[in-house]
Amino acid sequence: MSKLLSDKLSPYQNVLHTVALNILEICTVVSLYFLCRMVIRQNSLILNFLFTGWVLLPLVGVFIVDRHFKRSAFRIQKWVQWLMITVGVLSAISYSGILVPSGTKPAFVFIITPAVLGLIILIPLLLWKRG
Repeated sequence: MSKLLSDKLSPYQNVLHTVALNILEICTVVSLYFLCRMVIRQNSLILNFLFTGWVLLPLVGVFIVDRHFKRSAFRIQKWVQWLMITVGVLSAISYSGILVPSGTKPAFVFIITPAVLGLIILIPLLLWKRG
């Protein structure tokens, strides 16, 4: 009988998946830390919740993509795991302010980054669904 694809994962894939999940978790915490530093100046509780949801959206989205493609071909699983690493690292770097030009409002980064990360997630998804 056929076994599930996840039962036949190579050690490399198991390690890559574990590393990708850990990096995504660490980068999520780091992103929330930078978000908290920015929203501490805000008095609006609703705005703080909206910003938190918006910042978490791509990070949770890439995690859901990982779960969705868990039983897909190994090549797709590997791409999803690298996508998780990329989205996590890009979010942490973006929210840290390292690459932000001086004079840019802090909220700008927290508004644009999730949209760009969403596109980074959606483009491969559309290509995988088409192929």
